[in-house]
Amino acid sequence: MLGLCKRKEDIVLDKKKSFHISGFGVFLVILFGLGAVFIKKASGIPLFDELLIAMTLGIIAQIFVTCDQRTERILRWTPRVLIPFGLILYGAANLDFKLFAAVPDTYKITLFIAILTFLVTALTLAGLFGLKDRTGYLIASGSSVCGASAIAATASAIDAEPDDISCSLVAVFISALLGLIILFPLLRRACSMSDTEYGIFCGTVFQFTGFVKSAVSGLPAEAQKVALAVKSLRYLCLIFTIPLFTSLTKGKMSMPWYLVLFLAGGVLCSFVSTLSGLRHISESALSFIWSIAMASIGFNANMRVLFSSYGLKAFLVSFLSMLVTIGIFLVSRMVF
Repeated sequence: MLGLCKRKEDIVLDKKKSFHISGFGVFLVILFGLGAVFIKKASGIPLFDELLIAMTLGIIAQIFVTCDQRTERILRWTPRVLIPFGLILYGAANLDFKLFAAVPDTYKITLFIAILTFLVTALTLAGLFGLKDRTGYLIASGSSVCGASAIAATASAIDAEPDDISCSLVAVFISALLGLIILFPLLRRACSMSDTEYGIFCGTVFQFTGFVKSAVSGLPAEAQKVALAVKSLRYLCLIFTIPLFTSLTKGKMSMPWYLVLFLAGGVLCSFVSTLSGLRHISESALSFIWSIAMASIGFNANMRVLFSSYGLKAFLVSFLSMLVTIGIFLVSRMVF
């Protein structure tokens, strides 16, 4: 009988051990969040996305750290709290309605067509390739809106698994990287795009803001401004894509509460002059908060899935969606 029971002292020790292990897991993801932001800032390289870096650090940590069930629960819970709060900051930092109003209508039409193409193509291909619905939703959101940020924001709303998030984010990132290194420079020469046209092209199609900045870094200041203005307009699409994918997941109309605050933050920082200075503070806080969330996700992701046929299919869906969107953009360029 005594052999089947634990002494009171043993139970206390087990609780202390569990607390310390859980505390170490929390400490690690905070450390990875700080590290990712530091790498991004210190490198000065726009391609270095802190969210991807943080998730990668979390995935690598699995090789060296084994977490107990309590730690895993904490790490799964962390993104569900931090991502919605971060999205509110995201609105304050990135939604600039005065800038949106300055974008010419022809650019907006082209952008709308490109976003719709990304969404329809990614969702269709995800179904054809047999990807899980949530993986398809994340690829579609990350491709059409704003890369890692859109994937993080959408993942929280649809209760995506860490494997869905890691597969979609890596797939979208590699697609964008191939576009930056190979496709976009070739198309610019082949289509004889002007500086402004190329800026619009980059802002319309590139998934990550950092990639837009890298692609247009050698262009005149005005062309760079146009590219980033077009890209920033895509952030607003989260108001549409998140309710869409949340509703598809739940089988009924659904609107996450924090989207209202996301929009309110952007409106206030756009039109209340005394609050405009909060943009930089919000952006810094956002980077840290979401990096912690992505490190937590990486901790729970299955590394094998990334390098499996499923990961390859996710990449193909992302890359082919980009190719189709590029084709539609080139056609709409001739029309508009």
